[in-house]
Amino acid sequence: EIYSVGPIYLGLCAAYYKSKNYQKAILYGQKALKIAQDSKNIMIQLRSFEQLLRSYKEIQDFKQAFLMQEMYWKLNDSLRNINQKKAVLKQELKYDFEKKQDLDRYKNEEKIRIISQNAEKANFKKNVEILALIILLMVMGGALFFVYKYQKQKT
Repeated sequence: EIYSVGPIYLGLCAAYYKSKNYQKAILYGQKALKIAQDSKNIMIQLRSFEQLLRSYKEIQDFKQAFLMQEMYWKLNDSLRNINQKKAVLKQELKYDFEKKQDLDRYKNEEKIRIISQNAEKANFKKNVEILALIILLMVMGGALFFVYKYQKQKT
C-alpha cells in the first residue's frame, strides 16, 4: 500500500519543480526515492534520481546533484546490463528451442523413413508370396493338364 504512493510523490516532486518550489520538489523526490528503493522499483528510482538531480541543480547544490547523477548512471547501467543479459538469455533459449525442434523434426523424419521402409519391405514380401502362389498354381495347373491329357490318350 505504501509502495503505491511512490509514483504519487514523484508526481508531486515534478509538479513542485515546475512551479519552481525546489525545496518541496526535493522533499517529495526523496520520499519517492526511499519508497522506490524499499520496493525495489527501479523505474521510479531512476525517475527520482533524475528529478532530484534537476532540483539540486536549481538550488545550486552541486554536490547533491552530482551524487544523484552518479546514482542515476550506476542504476541505469545496471538496468542496461540486466536487459542485455536478458536479451542474451532470450537468444540462447531461442537457439536451444530451435535446435530441439530441428532434432525432433529429424527424429520424426527418421521414424517416417523407417516406417516407410518397413511398409515397402512388407509390400515386397506380400508381392513375392502372391507371385510364388501364382507360379505354383500355374505349375500345378500345367501338371494337371498334362496328367489329364496323358490319361485321355491312354484311354
